[in-house]
Amino acid sequence: MFKNLSENRYSVEELKATIGWSDEDGEDSNGTDIYGFTALSGGYDFGGRFSYIGESGHWWTASEYDNYSAYEWEMRQSYYGNGNNGKGNMFNIRCVQN
Repeated sequence: MFKNLSENRYSVEELKATIGWSDEDGEDSNGTDIYGFTALSGGYDFGGRFSYIGESGHWWTASEYDNYSAYEWEMRQSYYGNGNNGKGNMFNIRCVQN
């Protein structure tokens, strides 16, 4: 699925859960979840406290970038992307069957 994400096949709205998402102003920004992925907005922790719960979702991948970092996917109201981040950060995990 994420391979297709990078090819822009899916929109953020189609992957986001139908509950639990809000924008910066606290307004509802839930998705349609038409594929049943149910992406939740768990936020992230960069050093001691979770931030942006309700506004973003971050998930580790199974792929390591180097000894100190790994790849992650990020989803916000109308944006998704991937990159690498330090392994000490707390992101969510998601089990996805191939």
